[in-house]
Amino acid sequence: MTEPSSRPFRMIGHAHIDPVWRWNKTEGIAEVLATFQSAIDRLREFPETAFIASSAQFYEWVRQMDPALFADIQRLVQAERWNLVGGWWVEADVNIPDGESLVRQGLYGQRFFRRHFGRKAHCGFSPDTFGHPHTLPQILAGQDLPVYFFMRPDPLEKPGLPGLIFRWQSPDAAEVLAFRILQSYNTDESELESRLAAFAGYDNLPYPIFYGVGNHGGGPTKATISKIRDLMQTHPEIRFTSLDAYSCEIERMRRSWPLVSDELHNHSRGCYSAHSGIKLQLHKAEKALLTAEKMQWICAQALPGAPVRLLTAAWEKVLFNQFHDILCGTSIESAYDESCVDLAAAENEAAECLSYYCRRMVQAIATDVFPPQASPFVLFNPHTFPVHEWVEVEMQRPLRTDRPALLDADGAEIPYQAIPTAAVHVPDRIRLLFRAALPSMGYRTYAVDFSRTAAPSPAGVSYADGVLQNEVLAVTFNPSTGFIDSLYDKILGREYLSGPASAALVLEDRDDTWGHETLAYDQVIGCFEQPQFTVLEKGPERCCLQISWRYGDSRLVQRFSLTREGRHLDVRVRLHWGEALKMLKLSFATVMRDGEATFSTPFGFIARPMNGEEQPGQSWIDISGRDQQGAFGFSLLSEGKYGYSVLPGEIRLTVLHSPIWSHHRPM
Repeated sequence: MTEPSSRPFRMIGHAHIDPVWRWNKTEGIAEVLATFQSAIDRLREFPETAFIASSAQFYEWVRQMDPALFADIQRLVQAERWNLVGGWWVEADVNIPDGESLVRQGLYGQRFFRRHFGRKAHCGFSPDTFGHPHTLPQILAGQDLPVYFFMRPDPLEKPGLPGLIFRWQSPDAAEVLAFRILQSYNTDESELESRLAAFAGYDNLPYPIFYGVGNHGGGPTKATISKIRDLMQTHPEIRFTSLDAYSCEIERMRRSWPLVSDELHNHSRGCYSAHSGIKLQLHKAEKALLTAEKMQWICAQALPGAPVRLLTAAWEKVLFNQFHDILCGTSIESAYDESCVDLAAAENEAAECLSYYCRRMVQAIATDVFPPQASPFVLFNPHTFPVHEWVEVEMQRPLRTDRPALLDADGAEIPYQAIPTAAVHVPDRIRLLFRAALPSMGYRTYAVDFSRTAAPSPAGVSYADGVLQNEVLAVTFNPSTGFIDSLYDKILGREYLSGPASAALVLEDRDDTWGHETLAYDQVIGCFEQPQFTVLEKGPERCCLQISWRYGDSRLVQRFSLTREGRHLDVRVRLHWGEALKMLKLSFATVMRDGEATFSTPFGFIARPMNGEEQPGQSWIDISGRDQQGAFGFSLLSEGKYGYSVLPGEIRLTVLHSPIWSHHRPM
């Protein structure tokens, strides 16, 4: 074992800044300005030191509010005493954002650094985020970030990593050189010696110590730098350096670093379900911006020379609110007032952009193939694959035809179902539900002919005696519990459930906001009861059954919809939650106890054991397996939910958990 006095250490000045956490953004901006000025003062006073700071958003605030300070930083960056690190707009959570958002974190961050400093960041830097998907090396490598520094999970949370430095590989074989920060990304003078001692038992390699006051900013202090100078008298292998210089020193070793092809989890399992509202709003803003961008591209191909509407400001709002302590629900309550305004503004900007390009396209699309009394409309598909999907269209009703005909561009009649309009009892409005077939990155025209009466449609779906069914699926509801007892595939002759599905379980939740001491939320203490059944739609194209339950001061409503020939059951959930220190999960008990559970991740997916532990996931989770009849599976798709657990054959979707705001210790 190498003694601390003979180990090589590299001292790197750092100030971890949470722009939002236990304070609001206004205070966060002030801490950025004060910290950066303090860092410059220390660099001038101690010429042997260097400093690092991440997050292009911080530099943009300085550029706007203190141009002289920004110019000083530019000079120090050129002198290589101030390192631009991270390469992203902020230190974002990397499990909840869409993969496209993570790409834009690097696009916007690296573009800002190159524009204003003439260089990109070399080191990815996410020391405070709560876990890292196995697809991240692919994203980092594509952003010219060949090195990645992280701290969580720590050695107790993920034992077995082959040292503190390793090659981290994603499924596409892209690699980065990963560095696990030991103990902390903040160190003051009282902690320096214990930090050095913590490396006992590791290889005798140069390891970084990040010194400085952090979280609320601060950075290197005179006392800490003086203490390091004192330690150099007894520890001759300690040196001040920059992070870029340190990473280059390690890269030049050209060692055969061990390879890791796995996700880096788990830390803070509860944060993927804390504050479900901000997660859903972020999801909606992401999707709105991506759809608007795709529509802009479609319009540019069809109408060369069409004006370009930039969504830069909207994306910057979204990227900022992906900061890990915002998006993971671990900030104070008042911080989310501003975040909600930001995300709503971004979504609205995307909606206006989408509307603009749709109108431009519609003006160039011929609709004179339809009868003069018809009201034409256009449906667009922004996806890169064809879509056959049920859509709802509402319009003004110029004539009081009882059941007007719906036509495609060839004049063929399309079966549809009239459903309630957005406003109640408005006879001059009509809302249609029908199945549209749309080409990839393209459109189709349809029209409602109010001078013609539609042919009657035979029923393709029904609900009777507790069974919702079509030609493919039969869904049986338990009259006592309201939960699903059976999901039966008529075509394959296969039952998918071994127990209740969409069952609303209430669990004990006495941990803190992050879930720091939790592996699994598995203490079921009750479930929603007293179901009330209401049939909302009776076909012929879709049936909708609404069931409501109560538990304590809470009310849950689930709407189950099945369409003609549909192979999936659509469930819309509304919840009024009035419980404290409790969690809600929806349970789906499948027959696949011996199957494999697969979770979606940013730009990928990963299989995990069915051990009941709380895990992050994105928009879907699947259990698939094989029996004597062949391969089969059960998938659960969700919107804006990111916490799951899987027991053998049983998927549990975490709807929410309700801890105290920004509470860092269990009760």
